[in-house]
Formats: sequence, C-alpha cells, structure tokens
Amino acid sequence: VPQSLQIVTPAKKDIYIIGDELNTTGLELKLNYSDGSADLLKTGYETEGFCSDIEAEVTVTVTYQGLSTSYLVQVLEYLPGDIDLNLVVDKEDVMQLLWHVSFPDMFPLM
Repeated sequence: VPQSLQIVTPAKKDIYIIGDELNTTGLELKLNYSDGSADLLKTGYETEGFCSDIEAEVTVTVTYQGLSTSYLVQVLEYLPGDIDLNLVVDKEDVMQLLWHVSFPDMFPLM
C-alpha cells in the first residue's frame, strides 16, 4: 500500500521569469510503501499550484496515487544581472555592465 511520497532529486529549474511555464525536468520522486519497499518515479505524477503571473515564491505540489509532496520555486520579474534580457547571465552581460559603469553616456542600460 502506498504510504508516502518524497522528493529524491529536485527539478533542475527553480527560478522562473514572469510568464514561464513549469519545467519539472530532473524531478525524481520516491513512492514509499507500507511494507518498507519503494519505487523511484520520474514521470506519471501531476503538478498544481504553479503560477508565473507575478513575482513571488510559489509552492508546487506534486501528486501521485493520492499522495502529495511539494517544493518551492521563485518567480522573478527579471533575472538579476541579465542586462540583455536573454534569460542568461553571461559574459556579455558583464561586459555591458562594465562598459556602462565606465562610460554611462555611451553605453546606457536598456
């Protein structure tokens, strides 16, 4: 008989930008049975509670066979440090920031 559900490996993505869809890639669950055995689950579960309409900490609930567990994700208005707004903080962002600090009139931030 299924007894409990727990997260073994969290989803790879835990920071979202407003408007993103939930990505559970990498999420692994363990379904524990009353006899002490367990199954590892990578698919077949349902999720609820995710909303990326506003900046907030969001609780995502994962359910399988009537048992639930949850984890937290962050929804941000923008990714801090992402100067060019490509959803990645990379060397181009660093260079744009350095140019802006050195020559603000020549290199305004977006």
